[in-house]
Amino acid sequence: MAALEDAMDISIQNIPKTDGITAVFTDNSGSMDNYVSEKSKVTNRMVGAILGAIATKLTEKSISGVFGETFQNLNYSARSSILERAIKADNTNVGMSTNAYLALDYLLYNKIKVDRILLFSDMQCYDSDNKYYGYGNSISEQWNKYKKEINPNCYLYSFDLAGYGTSQVPQGDPKVLLIAGWSENILKYIPYFERDSKTVIQEIRNGE
Repeated sequence: MAALEDAMDISIQNIPKTDGITAVFTDNSGSMDNYVSEKSKVTNRMVGAILGAIATKLTEKSISGVFGETFQNLNYSARSSILERAIKADNTNVGMSTNAYLALDYLLYNKIKVDRILLFSDMQCYDSDNKYYGYGNSISEQWNKYKKEINPNCYLYSFDLAGYGTSQVPQGDPKVLLIAGWSENILKYIPYFERDSKTVIQEIRNGE
């Protein structure tokens, strides 16, 4: 186990880190217990926990939490490994519903300013407290409110781990990035997205 933890920490050394504060929120709702394929015993929930844990290691400072029917903030020790963080996230019970908007509610209520928000989910989101078939509070609504009240320069990354093609965030917002599927490369792209597009294109052409 110790060797595996060391290997995971070493494996991210070539992934570029981001400046500032990153909020990392993962989905622990019932639908995330689906397997990534018919032949796999790995669930989308496990994938989200691992990617979320890695993301907390790739930033100056991070705020973490899991959402479902409720929201739970996660306090990691600065010395905890990727695997320890992933296990803690995966084992946090927040109920079966997918009230993803609660993650942004947490930032709004506590007036926490972050530079970027990362959502790892299958994006099967709704508001279980709303009597009108779940169409109440939404990520999109809370995102717009967060930009207006806390930080207009914040970025939002929505990772659709199941690849269902559903979206819960505004697609026309230049500071919002939607990614379907998963691999370690999705985290590499974050610093590029936040830089000048012309510079990034030139680096790609130069093979950098």
